[in-house]
Amino acid sequence: MDHINFGNAGAKNQRVSGKVLYRQIAEQKLGRVLTTCDEVHHIDGDHYNNDSSNLIVISRNEHMKIHSSRKRRDTSGRFIK
Repeated sequence: MDHINFGNAGAKNQRVSGKVLYRQIAEQKLGRVLTTCDEVHHIDGDHYNNDSSNLIVISRNEHMKIHSSRKRRDTSGRFIK
């Protein structure tokens, strides 16, 4: 990736060279290409905040644990929509 125009980077899943912007930023931060097993988590929960300090690369299992722990559950333990 040569250049990202951050002035136009307002779309949640904006693509650059065919990849979602936050994945490209995470790749730059790590210095390697992400695999299909790598997921990018927005630490503050704001998918419009693609600052590299707001992104961490984790496994799908870890990502699911983070998001499921933040969801509310009913008295039977089921997720509340």
